[in-house]
Amino acid sequence: MNESDYQIFGIVHGSLGAALLALLVLSAWLDRKGEPESFGIGLAIASVIQILQGGFGFALHGHYESRLRQLLFLRSPAIGWWLERKEHIAIGAIALTWCALAAHHASRRSDGELRARFGRAASWAGVGAAICALMTFSIGVTVAAAMMQIMR
Repeated sequence: MNESDYQIFGIVHGSLGAALLALLVLSAWLDRKGEPESFGIGLAIASVIQILQGGFGFALHGHYESRLRQLLFLRSPAIGWWLERKEHIAIGAIALTWCALAAHHASRRSDGELRARFGRAASWAGVGAAICALMTFSIGVTVAAAMMQIMR
């Protein structure tokens, strides 16, 4: 792939991140409003977007390691370290989304106190996923802005 292909992949990766963030925040809000079915649908769609976004991120990773990492760390070590942490926080968002989806599914299949416990677990995991997605997206935007300055 050439540079313009990587730029396009980066734009798609970031756009999917924005959509994912909006969807996770909306899902958490719908759950708080008392619409658990919409919450579950939002989590299911978010998990699919995460798979797509992860694929684009994986495709970009080799280019980052071979060409951009050293430049980024030389110009701005703090932003370089934030980018390194972004991957870990993104994995947290993925894990929490899937935990929320599993707990939501279990709550739909349970009765009584167990249903309420699974429902609370799904709610908190969904909020945690949204927070991790916000952190990941914010770091991604910061790194993208820094890379634009470096590449000038």
